[in-house]
Amino acid sequence: MPLKIVLAFLVLIAVILVLAARRPDSFEVQRSVSIRATPEKVFPLLNDLHRWADWNPQARLPSVQIRYSGSPSGVGAMADWEGPGQAGKAHLTVTESSPSARITVNGDWERPFRTRNQNQFVLTPFANGTTVTYTLHGTAVFPMKVMSLFTGFDRMIGPHLAEGLGKLKQLAES
Repeated sequence: MPLKIVLAFLVLIAVILVLAARRPDSFEVQRSVSIRATPEKVFPLLNDLHRWADWNPQARLPSVQIRYSGSPSGVGAMADWEGPGQAGKAHLTVTESSPSARITVNGDWERPFRTRNQNQFVLTPFANGTTVTYTLHGTAVFPMKVMSLFTGFDRMIGPHLAEGLGKLKQLAES
């Protein structure tokens, strides 16, 4: 009887690994928020990596250490951060900055997984404010593919984006 259980367990593990290997090599998760503030007020909060600690859930953790380099803001601005657990270790670089319209930030991660992500923020004005659309494009490394079988990328990453946008909204509207 125990041998059958072990074999069944091994077959289950093999099926999970095969299914994970067949998952896409990339992912995209997107969230939006409407903010009662002009694009000119919202833009500096995204374009200046020093301000990310005011709204980004990972950068807001008290144990995260952040070092800044490069330009003060906009294209060429860089930040290296390191913290325990999900905070991970990453190098961020602003690669695109169109005033009050769009910001792109590449994230090269060492932990929790070695991968590259691209954070894109598009600011769209409306009568009483700005809609900020945050799209995270990334490489789906194998452990993430395994996790996505059980929860999906949107459920793994979406709440993080939504939390950050919620803090951004509070900050911009205050």
